[in-house]
Amino acid sequence: MDVTSKHGLVLLNQLRKMRESEHLTDVVLVAEGISFPCHRVVLSAFSPYFRVMFTCGLRECNTREIVLRDTPADSLALLLNYMYCSDLALTNANVQGISIASFLLQMDDVFHRCQLHMTENMDASNCLGVYYFARDLGAEDLAEHAQRFLGQNFVQVCQNEEVLELEAHQLGKLLTSDDLNVSQEETILDVVLRWVRHCTVKMERSVICTFLNS
Repeated sequence: MDVTSKHGLVLLNQLRKMRESEHLTDVVLVAEGISFPCHRVVLSAFSPYFRVMFTCGLRECNTREIVLRDTPADSLALLLNYMYCSDLALTNANVQGISIASFLLQMDDVFHRCQLHMTENMDASNCLGVYYFARDLGAEDLAEHAQRFLGQNFVQVCQNEEVLELEAHQLGKLLTSDDLNVSQEETILDVVLRWVRHCTVKMERSVICTFLNS
């Protein structure tokens, strides 16, 4: 290990210890009622969102406690662990939450790593969810990749329950796409019939619940 790398590791290790002992922490982030004592300089180094907040004369410049209303506590904890320890434990279960949090905090490196994780772990069971998630978040490259994957693996995708949860206009757009890799029209008909049956059951359950609660 060269001198520069060793120097950086020493700094990172000391910052982590100072955070754990709350030594010289000068701000407390609050998410879902959970408090996270931190150092403004560390937050500012990794997040342009915090850098602007702490340096542009906003009220938060002198506020000890900052509430992050749109950030889940578990996602914030993982992002802070990344800032202080360089570890980012991404899983299929947490990656979308971390994506949203990193997007809001303008942490582009983390946002990119989340997209890479979703790309590398895409399969027939999750590509639809990834596609709509990426599209809604404005992650165009990820959305395009998911759309291509969906078209190439349409038969396998339609065997999963995810397709049954689509809205009517979403399913219609999907089935009329030129990218679909379908050799038999019966496949499309089967998807439509399954979707209709699923919607019928959902409507019946909704009517029953409404009746029982009235």
